[in-house]
Amino acid sequence: MRWQKLYAVPDAEKRVGLVLLSVLTLPIIAFTIFELSRLNSNEQILQEIYKNQLDAVLFSVNQYSNDILDKWANDLSDLERTSDSFALLEQFMFYNPSVQEVIFFADSANRATFSIKKYTNIQNNIICDSLFDKEIFGLIEQNRATLEQQKSFIKNDYRKIEVLPFENDTLVPMVFALKQPLKEKNFVALMVHTQYFIEDVLAPKLQEIAKDKFIMTSYVTQPTKRQTYFTDTLNLNNVGLSRPLWLLPDHYLGIALKGNSIDKISQARTKQNLSILLIIDAFLIIAIFLVYRNIRKEIVLAKIKSEFVSNVSHEIRTPLAMINMFAETLQQGRIKEDKKQAYYKMITDEAQRLTNTVNQILNFSKIESGKRKFDFKIIDVQELIEKCLESYHRQFAIHQFKVDFKKQTALPLIKADEVALLEALNNLIDNAMKYSKEQKEILITAYRKGKAIIITVQDFGIGIPLEHQKNIFNKFFRVPNHDIHDTKGTGLGLTMVKHIVKAHKGSIDFKSTVNKGTTFSLQIPALSE
Repeated sequence: MRWQKLYAVPDAEKRVGLVLLSVLTLPIIAFTIFELSRLNSNEQILQEIYKNQLDAVLFSVNQYSNDILDKWANDLSDLERTSDSFALLEQFMFYNPSVQEVIFFADSANRATFSIKKYTNIQNNIICDSLFDKEIFGLIEQNRATLEQQKSFIKNDYRKIEVLPFENDTLVPMVFALKQPLKEKNFVALMVHTQYFIEDVLAPKLQEIAKDKFIMTSYVTQPTKRQTYFTDTLNLNNVGLSRPLWLLPDHYLGIALKGNSIDKISQARTKQNLSILLIIDAFLIIAIFLVYRNIRKEIVLAKIKSEFVSNVSHEIRTPLAMINMFAETLQQGRIKEDKKQAYYKMITDEAQRLTNTVNQILNFSKIESGKRKFDFKIIDVQELIEKCLESYHRQFAIHQFKVDFKKQTALPLIKADEVALLEALNNLIDNAMKYSKEQKEILITAYRKGKAIIITVQDFGIGIPLEHQKNIFNKFFRVPNHDIHDTKGTGLGLTMVKHIVKAHKGSIDFKSTVNKGTTFSLQIPALSE
């Protein structure tokens, strides 16, 4: 990829748009037109059945259940206004066998106690006044907020019946508040037997809906999936549609057509559509991959561009600011004669730093375009490394780096471009200094290995995480970390090193461990004896 492509984001966006249009939009439009043209009467009937019957079942059955509970609540609320409330309660429980217990209780100011009047179904010939058992007491205690809400509702002439969560699979507590307390009890809890409720209350309604066209069933999902009622024999796997019952937790209503099932009606159409969908899905998968790859490349390019501009701006702005500051100070004559040379030296150093940054960018541009020329001469590796270290003498002293150069005696000569090879070593030493923390040591070695000279630059700094090691030679890439903006650089250094070494018919390798350091190894062909 050429340097200029970094700025080709609009063109890339157009390409992505064309890919989306051709690979995604056109197949979807074609499939939609095909589906609309192939709709037949069976599919329209099927859609109507699904919609209308679902609405009818969900509304009528659940609303019917709520109406029954409202009637029970009205009957129990009227007990206070009768002369023989006990007899009416007996009659209520006799005609409603699904109500196993009626519990009247008062929400006491003391949160630890309740006043309870408990009645057991008259069919069992037991009528008693007793304390709450522990389960019911705990249930009411856990739902204090719900009781308070019901009290608030009843004050505004709105009665809401709440189904409380209960561990018993057979009984469901349904609680409501009384507008007028009954013998100082202002709440009623109906312990409803779920199976009796379905058989005695809901079954007639389900039969009425089913008639001779549908099969209606109710089933539970906990602890296992099983039918609790059905209007005709029906396998739960053949249920066409199902929806939850509002009042009974874990209970569902199911509906299926008699005779040909909905599945059979749509089977032929489904097979045909399935083949088309598989083809469309294959196109979509390919399209998603292509779009993802293109967008990802563009995002990465945009991010790299932003980072590169920021880093280069920082690299250039800093020495310019230093040069400007020292020059203004000298111009205004505020510096003593004995310190002028030091200021001149700082201006020269910063100018050289600025020149190096610009040269690095220009050299990289030449390498990218294939226009950089190398002047190969016979040179001594040891002298080259010592010359490089000498140029860093002042920086090593300022930053308190300990540098050790270990060399093998009688190293053979190499044919290389001295300026380019110095540039490669400078980049490696710069990186070693930038990414060293407390242990400021650099170890440089040079030795012969077969027909090549190996030059290594080792630091003991932060290292390179494994997931980023494959990218470090990519142009503009810098290892992400929290202080990346505090570490100077353009992201071109290692890319330049790799190009230079490759131009010398050599290779570069590295080993790195997080928090232990990094070692870069340059392998340059040696001249024969």
